[in-house]
Amino acid sequence: MCLLDATYRTCRYSIPLFFLCVRTNVCYSVVGVFVTHSESTSDVQEAINVFKGWNPSWQPTHFMVDFSEVEIAALEEEFPGENNCFLQIRRCCSASSTGKKPGVNGVTRRTME
Repeated sequence: MCLLDATYRTCRYSIPLFFLCVRTNVCYSVVGVFVTHSESTSDVQEAINVFKGWNPSWQPTHFMVDFSEVEIAALEEEFPGENNCFLQIRRCCSASSTGKKPGVNGVTRRTME
């Protein structure tokens, strides 16, 4: 399982900053950081290609990403086939303040085609 997280939306700068994390036996660890010129599928895809070039045997079976069509499209292009992609929608408020039952976290499954 890998995690691709765009954090620039959470700070005052509008520079697209991404963290690439992988699951270890204890937690998730940041293994790569990249900044792109713009938030476009081709820019994210180019950065993923750099990581693939450094790790030719890297074939993740799952990714966790924000609900971003840019990130999803880049990963689908770079890792075609039977891989699954899990989407994570960030929530700003707690479950109790939204009136939803605890455990409803907005995570859905999407199969990559």
